[in-house]
Amino acid sequence: MARRDSKVKQHILDTVVAMIGETGSSSVHVADVARRASVGIPTIYYHFDSRARLIGEAQSVRYEETIRPVRELMDEVEKTLAGGSEDDFWDAVNRYVALVWTPRQAHGKYEVGTLLLDDSLDSDVRDEMFNVMNREYRRWVAVVVAAQDRGWFTSRVDGESLTSLFWSASVGQHLATSSAYKTLTPELMVGLFRDIVRA
Repeated sequence: MARRDSKVKQHILDTVVAMIGETGSSSVHVADVARRASVGIPTIYYHFDSRARLIGEAQSVRYEETIRPVRELMDEVEKTLAGGSEDDFWDAVNRYVALVWTPRQAHGKYEVGTLLLDDSLDSDVRDEMFNVMNREYRRWVAVVVAAQDRGWFTSRVDGESLTSLFWSASVGQHLATSSAYKTLTPELMVGLFRDIVRA
């Protein structure tokens, strides 16, 4: 579809990504986007069906930027499984777990929570984000199974259950990171993960 490939659409999206980075998504208004991007409001609605879609797509771009270092570490984890040593594998896994359990804050709010909420407002963006996250989830399940095959993870742990537990817990930690009950630090989670999966 030509609308999706438009340079104007990309310019609008880049503008919204920058605005969210500066002030957060709740203060991004379509009129402000139009002014800053030097386009008309109808042009924005030509490319984006709603403000929710506009914010959701911009947050998806921000998610991709946020997840890039995580994906790079995941690539490293997979490479160590393909031909590295167990020590290299554990080094990469420890760095991965520590990174995903490190809350990222912007504008006094935790980015992951705001991003997921914004993405959920538009069904198409939500479905697209679900597909992206499902691919990442499947990568981890494959890593657990491959590590079990090498004897690096215990076979007592189901790969999907382990992945689900740590993924949902990490998102929950980002959402409730200011909890007075328990702060699950990256170091604590690295140790917990290793204790659970070590053969």
